[in-house]
Amino acid sequence: MFRNSSQIHFSRVIFTLLAAFSLNGCEVGSRTSPKSPYRAPNAGNSEVSASATSAEVNTPLTVSVLVKDAGGYGIGNIVPTITAVNTSTGSSSGVTSGGCGRTDGKGATTCTIRANLPGTYLIRTVSPVALATSTTVSFFQVPRSLSFSVAPSASATSQTTFSTQPQVTVLDAAGNAVPGGKTAGSTGTGVVSLSITSANGATLSPLGNTTASANSVSGVATFSGLMIDKAGTFTLTARLSDPVGGNVTG
Repeated sequence: MFRNSSQIHFSRVIFTLLAAFSLNGCEVGSRTSPKSPYRAPNAGNSEVSASATSAEVNTPLTVSVLVKDAGGYGIGNIVPTITAVNTSTGSSSGVTSGGCGRTDGKGATTCTIRANLPGTYLIRTVSPVALATSTTVSFFQVPRSLSFSVAPSASATSQTTFSTQPQVTVLDAAGNAVPGGKTAGSTGTGVVSLSITSANGATLSPLGNTTASANSVSGVATFSGLMIDKAGTFTLTARLSDPVGGNVTG
């Protein structure tokens, strides 16, 4: 009877020791770092990089965005907002952004941004966190169209100078006048030529095509002394050749 009681008591001791060891293991584990990084409730950092250092005005530019938490880890499932600020004026006028997708598990996504005015821009994030690192890009102008900013007289007498002389404005893709009438840094001359449809052998005087350089300030080519030497109905056409924009007709 005594032996049986002793054996039962010993088993209880072993059980108690095992339980105590198990509890000590939990305490040690609670002091170690978790396997997955801590996620702050709000983003604490952001990085922005562009697919190119420059783009034509009114042309979408792809921008890569990385959103991080306070610990420097990427945050997923966030749709960021970006903008671009002109470094000369400090303005975001004419800037359009959009197309931002949700960030992936690494906090990465892409957006698009465009500027309708030429200049150097600082691209930054607006939300969910203000800019930490940024990138700078330039939006430049290319002649894309011509417009008669001042049309010649609708009717005139042959061999008589037009009472209203034409002016032609060189425009970029956003409709802005292009200073110099050419792409910056190109070998183009910025020269606008005028011609008429030939009817009864008529010519635009001075004889042949008349040319004028686009004004370096406003991008406007101003003509003077034009007339047609014969009677008839004619179409006046303006042309410009630019190595980047190609042949532009208006």
